[in-house]
Amino acid sequence: MLALFRKNDITALLGLCLLTLFCKLHILLHPPALSELDAFHQATVYTFTGWKSFYNSNPFLFGLLSTVVLVFMALYINYVSVREKMFLRKSYLPAVAFILFTSLVPSHSFLGTPMIASFLCWVALGKSIGLAQQAKPKKDIFHIGFLAALAMLFYFPSVIFFLLLLLLIVFFRPLALQELTAYILGYLTPIYLTGIIAYITGHWNSLLRHIYTHIMLPTKIIHPKQTILVGIISICVLVYGWFEYQQQQNRLHISIRKKWNALGMYFVAAAVAGLFSSLFPGQPWVFLAPPFSILLSQALQSRKEKLNIFTFYFVLLALLLMQWVIK
Repeated sequence: MLALFRKNDITALLGLCLLTLFCKLHILLHPPALSELDAFHQATVYTFTGWKSFYNSNPFLFGLLSTVVLVFMALYINYVSVREKMFLRKSYLPAVAFILFTSLVPSHSFLGTPMIASFLCWVALGKSIGLAQQAKPKKDIFHIGFLAALAMLFYFPSVIFFLLLLLLIVFFRPLALQELTAYILGYLTPIYLTGIIAYITGHWNSLLRHIYTHIMLPTKIIHPKQTILVGIISICVLVYGWFEYQQQQNRLHISIRKKWNALGMYFVAAAVAGLFSSLFPGQPWVFLAPPFSILLSQALQSRKEKLNIFTFYFVLLALLLMQWVIK
């Protein structure tokens, strides 16, 4: 099965689509209650009321659209990992891992402002870890700041990535005032444009009154049995994936090891950003999906093929148990 995702692109893409349909089928047929999605339609400065109405009227179609978005996200995560040579060999396993992880919690399979913010932050990270190869990086650094600010406008707690991405710029580049200025200007641009548009359209006062910060801590656990199982699986896979990375660390170039360190810092920031939801595990935990997927795919690329197969089917079996058996 795993060999399917290491073959040519068409075969691997077909396998990814089939796996996605298999993993998401139960979620599409039995979508979570609207209350489990929390404030999935509320951004920092805007409320997407159409999303909520769409979900209420046709949750299956909304879920199907969300699944298509997830597949594109999975492919981009895979693209970044291959482009930055995070692994010793090319495969579609990071995309597979992303689909598996987002299927563990039903709310992570539906489009919401945290998911969009998560994707924007991941794109910014992908640009950040590639800065070392850039001769004139000011344009890319501006884009990194721009993406980070857009993420904040969708989900305010992602403001934490402002500091992380600034740290990564210094981590991968010599300290330069012009580059730091480009990053700050990039971050301020979406905020400035949002304010200008609100002022011109006469919505400035209402904009200030309706800022939604998402700053809240969990007060309710969704499906305790499934949550405990997800926690156990995640910890096991996380430890095993990091162990496999340590086993291969000496075979990786120092620049690749720096990228893995950046991924570790991103994982910590994502965990902090994911905390702010009234539900646990809420939609914001989707921030952990991209870095976790990289670690899970590391666990699926061990030199011991039998162990790779066991890990894959262990996660898949646990997923099926949570979706169809454990209630």
